[in-house]
Amino acid sequence: MKKFEKFYFFGIIGIVTVIHLFAYRVWLFTSGVLTQGDWVLSLPNYSKSLLSLPIIWKSYSLGSIDLTPPFYPFLLLQGVLSNLGISYGYIERITFMWPIALLSIPFSYLLIKSFTKHPIAAFVGSLVYGYNTYFLILQSGQLTLMTGFTFAPLVLLFLKNAIEKKSLLYAVLTGLAAFVTSIYEFRVFYLIVLIGLFYYLCYLYTVAKDKFLITIKQTYIYALLPIVLVFLLNIYWILPYMFATISLNGTVFNRDLFGKEFFNISKALTLFHPFWTGDKYYPFITQPIPFYFFLLPILAFIGLYVNRKNSNILFYGLVSILGIFLVKQNNPPFPYIYIWLYDHFPGFGAFREASKFYFYVALGYSVLIGVCIDWILNTWKKPYMVIAKYVVVILTVALNVWNVKTLVVGTYGTLFVNRTIPQSYLSVDHYIDDQNIFFRTLWIPTNSRWGTNTDVHPALGEAETVSGNWKKYSDATKYRSLGSQFIDFYRQKDSQQLLNQSSIKYIIVPLADTTNDDNFFPLFGKSRNDYLKILNQTKYLKKVNSSQNKVAIYENPSYRPHIYTTNQKTSLYKNTPFKTVTYNPISNSEYKITIANVTRPFYLQFTDSFHPDWRIHVGNFHWYSMLMNSNYFLPKSIHTESAVLLNSFLIDPRYIAHITNSTQYIKNKDGSIDLTLTLYFVPQTYSYIGIGISSMILFVVGCYIVYYISRKYEDRRR
Repeated sequence: MKKFEKFYFFGIIGIVTVIHLFAYRVWLFTSGVLTQGDWVLSLPNYSKSLLSLPIIWKSYSLGSIDLTPPFYPFLLLQGVLSNLGISYGYIERITFMWPIALLSIPFSYLLIKSFTKHPIAAFVGSLVYGYNTYFLILQSGQLTLMTGFTFAPLVLLFLKNAIEKKSLLYAVLTGLAAFVTSIYEFRVFYLIVLIGLFYYLCYLYTVAKDKFLITIKQTYIYALLPIVLVFLLNIYWILPYMFATISLNGTVFNRDLFGKEFFNISKALTLFHPFWTGDKYYPFITQPIPFYFFLLPILAFIGLYVNRKNSNILFYGLVSILGIFLVKQNNPPFPYIYIWLYDHFPGFGAFREASKFYFYVALGYSVLIGVCIDWILNTWKKPYMVIAKYVVVILTVALNVWNVKTLVVGTYGTLFVNRTIPQSYLSVDHYIDDQNIFFRTLWIPTNSRWGTNTDVHPALGEAETVSGNWKKYSDATKYRSLGSQFIDFYRQKDSQQLLNQSSIKYIIVPLADTTNDDNFFPLFGKSRNDYLKILNQTKYLKKVNSSQNKVAIYENPSYRPHIYTTNQKTSLYKNTPFKTVTYNPISNSEYKITIANVTRPFYLQFTDSFHPDWRIHVGNFHWYSMLMNSNYFLPKSIHTESAVLLNSFLIDPRYIAHITNSTQYIKNKDGSIDLTLTLYFVPQTYSYIGIGISSMILFVVGCYIVYYISRKYEDRRR
């Protein structure tokens, strides 16, 4: 009988492994580009530029403070791999897809195995975690979230061992694993911190009892150290954010709730994502719940009931219940609790829709179903129950494996289909990239995933720009569709000055690329021909290439450089004369500018979006010197917002001569002066300091782990 059981269980694992490898064959065994929806690819020029220190100011669109600073480590890895000649198809697999496909089930298995006696029970539970519909939906385009959830069980396992075994090593490993989750998705780290805190409080309540203070004294370091490590390893971006002027407008912390109509208590209870069809992915179309999904909560709560005296299992039961309550969002019962949390609980404002809390349900159910199967395997030993327990195991495995049927047969699409860049985009990208001067491109109605987008040639989508930086210039309520609003922009008198002063040289109309799911024209209510027609009629644009079968390019010959000077303030309603200047971009956060023969005040125009932390220094510049000299930069009062919401600095040579010494500029015989200016984004200094601290902490942690391993090795040799 034991031999049969061993063969039976190994057979199940073998069959599931084969199915899994075949389901993820596109990720594991091919090298083509995978892109879909919000998951855009990085072209070689951009990928290679990522090999640098963290730069807090980003060039994308019209320039902005970095809104995803924790991503730096895996972007750096992308830069390293790209400079080594590795294609983006492999880079995205190494960074995201291989960890998801190869580690999500093993990591959850390790966590569940710590609660079960039977390996097959842990394996079944891990399938609940790895194959739930929410995680499969994430794999259609939200891989940063999914990679974070992949490492989450490992974090919780290390934390459990750190506290229960009072192990410094496990505390350090918890911090490192949590740091990895914070790199990929800080919201996942936030969810783990909430669980970790909840776990520690439950541990104190169930274990400490009348020795509460003593237990806290014995264990607090193991619970606190991981958080401290994650904080210090992320200080490279936390520090500059502490000193930067941050606006939450338009960020994930300042948006209205969304998605109430998609979620309810039934979908939460059954761990069923509302968009899951079991076949092709159709976002924002609510699907009915298949009856067999109700088996998941039945098995989970059986597992909770039979293990109700086990505090660890009870904890994961509470996690499941919490997840179910939050996933329903602001729907009955108690709909106003989610709204209150969203408005008042620290950090909860990042969860404008509740789907991320499916993680709690998936995590809790994976443990509860795992211990349920463990109970069945260890207690159903009577002859008439033996067949029944095998049937239950097979049904539970099949229930979860059935979710990946769409990956097996290849109908899911999304990121499970290799894409090919259309030749027309390659021609356009070469045309843009071969020009070594700075300018922006404006894609109408929005930018294509295939379009080049680098620090030298940032790409803007008109959809994002008109509704973002330029929303004050156009009232969306006046138009029947967004496409109508975008087209009317070129009929407005101020459109040319907006393009000129924003350094936009080319307006580009992408293809209606249905082959690669890159046809977004229907979303905005106008056809591609409608955009081509208005651009052909716009007199100040010059047609470079306009064809039905090619990406269309229109040049704006009067665009302005990234940095230039004017003798007066710029205007939206007239063409202000300007002069070019010589400048050298050290990074997106620092520019060296030389201006000769200055005799009168002038305005220095910088065509990135206005931010008060841009400052100007006269003379030789060292980023660390600003820490020791409060007057290192010219006064903030010279910095104002230009007519098109960009940066304008009033430079007065008489004022400079008055407040600076003569070594900081060159005085010419005719009385004019030659200036060397540095335009600098001040928070960047704190990023440099932070990267030093983070690197030192990572080095110390690495040395500790090497020391621990070598010591254990020496102990074994004795």
